[in-house]
This record gives sequence, structure tokens and C-alpha cells, in this order.
Amino acid sequence: MYENHKNIRLDLYDNTQVVWRYMDFTKFLSLLEYKALFFCSCSSIKDMDPFEGEYPKKNLRKLQDKKQIIKLPSECSKKPWEYRKKFLENVCINCWHANDTENAAMWKVYLSSNDGIAIKSTIQNIKDAFNSNNQDVVFIGNINYNDYDFNDIEMNHNAYLQDIVDLTNEEKKSKKKFSDADILNKLAKHYYPLIMSKRKEFEYGKEIRLVSPIHQETKEKRVKNTGKFVSVDLDILIDEIIVSPSSQQWYVDLVKDVVKSYNLGNKKTYQSKIYEKFDK
Repeated sequence: MYENHKNIRLDLYDNTQVVWRYMDFTKFLSLLEYKALFFCSCSSIKDMDPFEGEYPKKNLRKLQDKKQIIKLPSECSKKPWEYRKKFLENVCINCWHANDTENAAMWKVYLSSNDGIAIKSTIQNIKDAFNSNNQDVVFIGNINYNDYDFNDIEMNHNAYLQDIVDLTNEEKKSKKKFSDADILNKLAKHYYPLIMSKRKEFEYGKEIRLVSPIHQETKEKRVKNTGKFVSVDLDILIDEIIVSPSSQQWYVDLVKDVVKSYNLGNKKTYQSKIYEKFDK
């Protein structure tokens, strides 16, 4: 179910904003077959962006300074990095592109061949599409793009480090090691801003990010350590289905037949015309 989270902001767009998800045929078929969106863990996409979930340089300097002021106990010195690693492993994301129209660059970025599909929806439709899912919590926000060399991400460094000290003291007192879920619940407010920020070099993506903690779901839905499937109402989620402008006609026909076979024949399905020849 969709929920609002104060540390995951949706402040650049309203609910009527058109959004797109570009994918290859196998991912599209997976969406239809499982009636679920695949959310990949933040730690599994480091090959796409090595800075995913990392601190900008300015935040790192501030953390080092605050550690000295707060006098972080020696047993806590590595905790900020250990807990952040756990967080990235246990929070999953699904990414959409905010744009009123198709984007030619997105077809090229997300497809490894000439063939693929784009799902057209709106932010409101995405929110509503999770209403029937009582097992997973889903947050939605827009990515903020920053210069990681000179700018920092807004976060309360003092409160963050103090929470780590408190966690460590609680573990000592109870003589029980906290689970990943416990850590996530206690420190998520400090880490969510990290995964809702990317370097300015990726600003072309105009990303709307769906976020879901992995501990909310059942083990059966988890796919190794790469992420999880989150059930969604396809009839609400999908406005239109657009086939790649570079696909041949047989591929377009195949997509249309598959869409009908999954009882989504009421959804407008057509091939993109962005490369259609200019007719004077």
C-alpha cells in the first residue's frame, strides 16, 4: 500500500504528472505474469551508479567533524558505514521517468536492442495501484540531483550519530543484537535522503522513485539478494502501452497479442511514432 513518508519528498510534481517506465520484453512479460513490479535492492545497482546511496564529499567531512564533537565511542566508529550498508541491502526501489511525452533518449538508455516497451501512467495511478496490496509499504518521491563534489544532502548529522550511539547502548543493555529490520526502523529517516539523491550527471532521468523496505514482504517474494516483487493492480497502473519506435511490425503484433492474452485488451497499445518520416 502506498504511504507518505516525510523523508521521501514528492515536491517537484503533482499527482497528475505523466510518468513512464521503459523496459525490455522479458520485464514486461514478468509484470503481466506476476502482476507485480520488481523492486531491486539499492545495493544491487552499484554497477549502474557507483554513487548510489553514498554520501557527497561535504556530508562525509561533516560526519567526520561531528564524530569528534560528539566523541563517538570506539565501538561505534564503524557503525555509520555498517548500518548504511545494511540499509542499502534491505530497501528496494523501482524507477520511473517523469515527462509529459516520450523521451527518445530513454528508449536508448533502457533498451539493449531495438525492441522494448514503455508503460505510460501517472503518479496518482501508481499510488492507487498499490491500494489492494496489504503486504508491502511503498513510498514515492522525486530524485534530487546534486553536485556531489561541492553540495551536500540535507541531513541532521548530530541526530544521526546520536541515534547510532543510542542503538549501540541499547544492544549492550539488552545483550541482544538488533535485526536488520530494527536498524531500518530506527535509522531509515537518516538514510532515505541518500537514496533520494543522485549526481547531476543523471539529471536527464527526471526520476520518480518508488521505495519499499524489504523486511515488509514474505521470503517467498524475495529474489535472492537482488530485490523483490511488489503486487500491483495492472488495470489501474497502466494507461497506455507503447512499443519501441525501432521495432518491426511482427514485434508490435506480438506485444498486442500478449496484452490481450492477459485481459488487458482495453489498454491502448501502439508503436511509438517519434521516428516517423516527416511528411511535407
